[in-house]
Amino acid sequence: MSHRILKSAVFACTLAMQAAYIEAGPAAPQFDAASVKPVEWHGGSVVMDSDAGRIEYRQFGLKALVWVAFQGTLPQIVWPDWMANDKGGVFDISATFPTGATQEQQHLMLQGLLADRFKMVVHHETSPQKVYALVVSSHGLKIHKSDNPPDDATLTISVRTGKDGFHLNDRLPDAPPSAPYGIKISKLVKYLNNGYMDRLMLDETGLEGYYDINIFIPPEIGVRTEPDATTSATPNAQAYFDALDAQLGLKVETQTAPIDMLVIDRLERNPTEN
Repeated sequence: MSHRILKSAVFACTLAMQAAYIEAGPAAPQFDAASVKPVEWHGGSVVMDSDAGRIEYRQFGLKALVWVAFQGTLPQIVWPDWMANDKGGVFDISATFPTGATQEQQHLMLQGLLADRFKMVVHHETSPQKVYALVVSSHGLKIHKSDNPPDDATLTISVRTGKDGFHLNDRLPDAPPSAPYGIKISKLVKYLNNGYMDRLMLDETGLEGYYDINIFIPPEIGVRTEPDATTSATPNAQAYFDALDAQLGLKVETQTAPIDMLVIDRLERNPTEN
């Protein structure tokens, strides 16, 4: 089986729970066996495959591995100084684990892999951070609840960025008209937090359930100029804000809130040998 890609005073729960490995030590769950092989980036897709008792990651970056292991959002991670201009290497990772291990246990195993092979050390600290708060626009909501929502385990978000612009849709491209559709606002916010926002976005809409969410941003609007932009058609944050307001009836406000940050004290660029 292949897997691809609040209203709260402190946005802390996920990262705090996912720090359990480094705090718990050797008693935490571990992979039965694991291989980390540095590879050269040769283009194409990053691959994440998993099956009962096994994971296979191909062309996986170090930042991506940290993100998967801790299940937070990128704006909540404080990277070591050396990663300011260096994203780290690219790796092929294979690992086996006991059948029946939960996803949370697998995340803890990845944290253990980072601690063992990359000598990762982290701590948490709560500090005031400027954030984006997503709220319902005063002009009114423009989306409706799905009349055929998926279950929580079903992937329905589809994203495509290319020469014709940015598309985010509430069903997969090959899904039939009768297929379940819809996206939770919380899942939309989580998606935008990982690679599209320059600071953490919080869901302050109070909206529950699945909605018919479809966003289109033309290629000529809000083109990113950052060096890490994946393509010339990747919109900047303001382009997303404008689309959220105009197409969904959701407004972005700037606030300051106490945020739980995962601070990486140590992370080696190169892993120890297998």
